[in-house]
Amino acid sequence: MSSLYEQRVLDALADLSNQTYTSIRAAAKAHDVHRSTLTRRMQGIPSKKIARQEQQLLSGQQEELLVNWIIDLDRTGHAPTHANIREMAALISRLSGGPDRVGEN
Repeated sequence: MSSLYEQRVLDALADLSNQTYTSIRAAAKAHDVHRSTLTRRMQGIPSKKIARQEQQLLSGQQEELLVNWIIDLDRTGHAPTHANIREMAALISRLSGGPDRVGEN
């Protein structure tokens, strides 16, 4: 789900917390989010993105570094190949003490 959706979820949770809405259903409808998503978040279950962070090879900051490298190369007319991107991801991981090999996916 997009970050805009996530922001709507957070807004709905805030409105529930400050009692702007008294029911999860009303908050979900007002913010155009799934009622089940709000219910899970109220129970303390994190979003999939947050729950999977520890399984990621690169941190969010490292991913941003990789994206900026790709954009910089593309701006100069030298778009990297898939293999170049995998090599750079492995290098970033290795330099931060992680594994030096990127998975197949």
